[in-house]
Amino acid sequence: MNKFRYLNFAALVIAGLSCTLVPAPLASQEAPPITYGLEAGVVYGKGLVTKEGKQVSRDLWMDVYSPVETSSEPRPAVILTFGGAFHRGSPRITFQSGGAQDTSMGNYCRRFAARGYTCFAI
Repeated sequence: MNKFRYLNFAALVIAGLSCTLVPAPLASQEAPPITYGLEAGVVYGKGLVTKEGKQVSRDLWMDVYSPVETSSEPRPAVILTFGGAFHRGSPRITFQSGGAQDTSMGNYCRRFAARGYTCFAI
């Protein structure tokens, strides 16, 4: 009988803690979004790609999404890439293939920037 009393007590403690811990992340998600800016097409390097059987140099670029509000503290940063081996795709376009769809990196970056992150979509 004592064993069940301890289990009931443990269940009550877990339930009580979950009620106090769960609202915190939800509150941060419901916080008013931060205004952010976009600096599009920032060239950060060059890369070699094969085009029509020849290697050619190509600009490697990224879009930078960052909060407009100034901060004295360093901001967290996120770097997102869509893949494509630097010769196909775009961080701005939603990829669709065979009925499946992936969210674009730009859509993710807008959400991160609205939460105070600086986000780079390469």
